[in-house]
Amino acid sequence: FHKTRIVCHANDLNPVSYRYLQGNAKGNRCFSDRLVVYNLDAREFIRRMNEQGVEADHFIMNLPQLAPEFLDAFRGWKFRGEEKKRPLVHVHCFGEKARNADEFVRVERQAQQRCEKALGSPGCLSDSKASDNDFGVRVVRDVGPRKNMLCVSFRLPREVGGVEKIELNVGSSDCGADGNANGGKRDRTKDEGGASTDGTDSHPSKRIKE
Repeated sequence: FHKTRIVCHANDLNPVSYRYLQGNAKGNRCFSDRLVVYNLDAREFIRRMNEQGVEADHFIMNLPQLAPEFLDAFRGWKFRGEEKKRPLVHVHCFGEKARNADEFVRVERQAQQRCEKALGSPGCLSDSKASDNDFGVRVVRDVGPRKNMLCVSFRLPREVGGVEKIELNVGSSDCGADGNANGGKRDRTKDEGGASTDGTDSHPSKRIKE
């Protein structure tokens, strides 16, 4: 094991994937003090992390088709501690393939606005706050002639703490903040992404995967 204690919270909605997650954890000697697994809807999982006081360093949301929409689960986030710790969120999504720097700026802005809309706080990731929120967009890989997979990373904006929480419909995994069906999200493999938290010496590092 790595000398720095890292704890990963991993979630998968698919019960078959969840069983494989448990089996792989056992086969690779990832014990429950280092890997905590869940079989929940992604929104419920994010909400539970906050309600249980898990001090996440990173959230990795790795389903590019829908991940940005699930950012609405962070609305009303309770920032704890004297420093009001703000986790880094890494959201995978698809975007247009930029042919030059100007086009990439446009693609970056589109991804930014999509995230802001889901967080319920327009402008919270704007240029004027980019340094405070460590906002950035990078290309993960080429997925088609006109499409790339992107990873949008940012520190959870303080503004979301004042946004009204969405109502979770635990019985149905496909209800978004607007009440419309948009598909239940499950984050599957580590390479595709996940939600994670890394701690330091005084606190166990925690990785949260959705």
